[in-house]
Amino acid sequence: MVTKLGMELDFHGAASCNGLICSWNDREKRVSVSNPIIGKRITLPESPKEHGISDFKPRLGIGISPETSLYKVLKIQSRRQYGSETIWAVEICTLGVGTVTWRNIADVPQKCYFSVALDGTFFNGIFHFILTPDSPEINLYICSFDFDSEEFRSNLELPRPPLDNEEYHAWLGLRVLTDCLCVSIISGLGDGNLDIEVWVMKEYGVTESWTKVFVLENPMENLWSAHGFKIIKYKKNKEIICFIDDNIYSYDLKNANFRFLETIGTHSKFYALLYVPSFVWLEDVAVGESSNEIEYCLSELHIQ
Repeated sequence: MVTKLGMELDFHGAASCNGLICSWNDREKRVSVSNPIIGKRITLPESPKEHGISDFKPRLGIGISPETSLYKVLKIQSRRQYGSETIWAVEICTLGVGTVTWRNIADVPQKCYFSVALDGTFFNGIFHFILTPDSPEINLYICSFDFDSEEFRSNLELPRPPLDNEEYHAWLGLRVLTDCLCVSIISGLGDGNLDIEVWVMKEYGVTESWTKVFVLENPMENLWSAHGFKIIKYKKNKEIICFIDDNIYSYDLKNANFRFLETIGTHSKFYALLYVPSFVWLEDVAVGESSNEIEYCLSELHIQ
């Protein structure tokens, strides 16, 4: 099934949770929340922080508070740069409690970059991002935001795979695998020996518990960009659903081969996002603007 949410929505940096998709409305410069299954969408109000914000698209997160069972939307956006320093505006709003208002988060990690290209993930009431420090001497790490306390928590260190210092590598983003926080790394870009390693944190918060669970050896010979590869879903049958250069593939870990998944009814270029369907909606949200006019059309997924 294909659900048309509107050409003005930009899903780069988007997030999903329990059937809800949080995305950026590029035309109105506002955040939208939608449920494609039931065909509903709301546009959240403007933020008081909008004035002075740069044109960079925000990093978004959506999740549910374990204490209150209320959904919240997190928005991280860079302010205009003064000199070489980037100042971040971080805000959160609660859905389902009447009028939505954005609240400022004061304690924000600075001297780092919240990348829209690297997917974050919501896990155990916390949204996780990979942060890029503004200094090459500082290692990348995982930044976590607690949806109960509405505070940034202590940083989590990424695994330290034995990489050649001369070898170019890049992190691909975060996921949840077998109920553990999971991260993947791509190495050997451009030299014809590309490998992708997948690690899980078996004991949450313990750096030493990072364990490499599998490696995709040279999965795509012609892949030259780290942003051209994205793992969408890890399946229990040792199969991975991947998004590679505007195409979707299934990778069989046991046999080490790809299958192209043909999508009918989509454009030649599109964005892939992990989505778990549900009938969840926010009936009590008062935001001033909503839309039920989401167009549906049927589509088939062909496996070759």
